Amino acid sequence: MSTLSTAPDDVLLIVFETIIGPATLPWPTAEYSPERAIAPFTLAAVCQRWRSLAQATPTIWSYFGFPPELKLHTQHLKRLDILVSLAKNVTIDVLFECDGWRPDTAQLWNRLTLLMAQWRTAWITISDGFKNPFDPDLMPQILHRLKQLVLSCNFAHICLPNAPVMARLYLNCNSIDLQYSLPQLPSLRSLICLTAEQATTESLCRSYASQLVELCIVDDMVHGFSEPIHCLNLATLILDDALFIPQIHAPNLHKLAIRAHTLRGLGDTGFANVVHLVLYGDVHEQAADRLQKLRSIVTISFAAPEPIESLCSWRSIHYTVTAGFFNQLATVHPPIFPALESIHFGVAGSIIPFQSLLDFIESRNQVTEEDGDHAETNWQRPSILKRVTMSPELEISMPQWASTRLSIFSSLNLRLNEVPFSYS
Repeated sequence: MSTLSTAPDDVLLIVFETIIGPATLPWPTAEYSPERAIAPFTLAAVCQRWRSLAQATPTIWSYFGFPPELKLHTQHLKRLDILVSLAKNVTIDVLFECDGWRPDTAQLWNRLTLLMAQWRTAWITISDGFKNPFDPDLMPQILHRLKQLVLSCNFAHICLPNAPVMARLYLNCNSIDLQYSLPQLPSLRSLICLTAEQATTESLCRSYASQLVELCIVDDMVHGFSEPIHCLNLATLILDDALFIPQIHAPNLHKLAIRAHTLRGLGDTGFANVVHLVLYGDVHEQAADRLQKLRSIVTISFAAPEPIESLCSWRSIHYTVTAGFFNQLATVHPPIFPALESIHFGVAGSIIPFQSLLDFIESRNQVTEEDGDHAETNWQRPSILKRVTMSPELEISMPQWASTRLSIFSSLNLRLNEVPFSYS
């Protein structure tokens, strides 16, 4: 403290910003942080100089996050008054989660809606009974500062704002009014859609398809899209229902995450550049057959991807891998996933067929007589499997014989001039 007491104000401001933490809320999930909420008040309580400097620095008062517990909202009303007075006109980060209604909670929410023009990032989860700030009669015409919006609600009538710098949008709503015009979102790059109406989901995806880099669809749509959607810049695609796959053309896609047992086929999707495949749900041998067109896969992860795992808690995020899946990978020629080098098993797995997994590893990593038979042809061996990882919970439950065999694989370099297999 003696050193800081003589430090110039600009150095102290760096200390303040370091203590306060990142300027925006995490994506796509966020939780109320009591440490971040109290941090500026703690700094202001150190001494008179720090208090004066803190009160003269609006940016450190920009965290407008509130706990989900209704009983705590009364005491946070006074905190809100202080934040509004000290944050002045800087951009703010709003986090408001509430499953019930009471007068002080409604008052807290109403105050936050009056500050919409200052929102930079907003994580909103509210139920019936609250003022709807996205009603077209109440909402500001343009939210110039809003960069990220997470909105989960059951309002009957919602209009999205025009937000020229919004890059990320997550919607979990019954319906969005797109009757008059789509919101102007020229900077939108990431869209997570859980709307209840098929027409709304399709309209949003189609309208922003050319600019999206990440797309996640969790809707249970019976018929998929009415026409194919072309997403030339899409790099990450997450589908809780693989029904959509044949209707999304994404030639530059690198990461694909799907609930495996919903997969019917890839169609003519142009997913030739996908290198990372994420599978969850029931992963069976039919999934291996239907994914054969993905010839560039380098990594397979068995795990529910973000944002499915954190945002869709009402859905099953577990995965079960059958022996048939790895048997197909080990025996089918030409090989499925010939570029595969790494496999990861996430925490939500319930069944892993260790024997068939080990057989697959051995089939990929050992030199066999078949290699000599093909030495003078154009036949090309698939890549060796270099790494298998799994969550600590799964590793603890692994049979001893399987652990021993994996350890043996990791200690042997069975093919010349190749990186040895490793297990962790």
